[in-house]
Amino acid sequence: MSTFAAGSSSSSAKIAHSPSAVEEDSVDRILRSAYDAQYLRASKELALLEDLMNPQNEYYCGDAESHRLRLKLDLYSSAVKQIKDRASKVLHTLQQELSIRTGGSDWIYGTKHFGITTYYQVAEDGCITVRMEGGLDNLPFFEQAAVIHDIDSFKHWVPFCEDSRMLEKVSLGIKKKDC
Repeated sequence: MSTFAAGSSSSSAKIAHSPSAVEEDSVDRILRSAYDAQYLRASKELALLEDLMNPQNEYYCGDAESHRLRLKLDLYSSAVKQIKDRASKVLHTLQQELSIRTGGSDWIYGTKHFGITTYYQVAEDGCITVRMEGGLDNLPFFEQAAVIHDIDSFKHWVPFCEDSRMLEKVSLGIKKKDC
C-alpha cells in the first residue's frame, strides 16, 4: 500500500496538448486527484502527460522536460501503478453497472425489503459481494454517508452479518471490511 504525496498549488488548469502547458505541478496534481479518490481524472491526466513525454507525439514537451517528468513519475512509481489499477477497477465497475442497467449481468437477485433491492455475487475464492440499491427520501447525504462509513456497526443492521470491522483504510472513501 503506497501513500500518495502531493504538493500544494493554486493552479487549477488541466494538462493540455502543448509543450508550454506542461506545468511544474502536473505530477503533483495527478497525485492529488488520486489522493482525493478521483482515479479516472488522475488516470486521464497521467495518460495526457505520458503522451506529452512521447517523442513521436507532435506535442512532445522536449528531452529535458520529458526527463524531469519521467524522474518525478519514477519517484512515485507505486502511486502511478496504483492510479492505473484503481482507474481500471472503476471503469470495470461502471461497465458492470451499465450491464446491470441493460439486463446483461451476473448479479444474482437476493430480495427486496423496505424499498431496498439486494443482489449478490460469489467469487471463486468464496467471497460474497453484496449490492444494495434503493431510494431514500428526505435523508440528508451526510447522514447516509455516515451510516455507510460506520463499518463497525454493520453487524447491528446488515442482515446475516454476525461481525463487522474495518480491516484497512485503503484511501479516502475506500475501505476493506470483514463482515
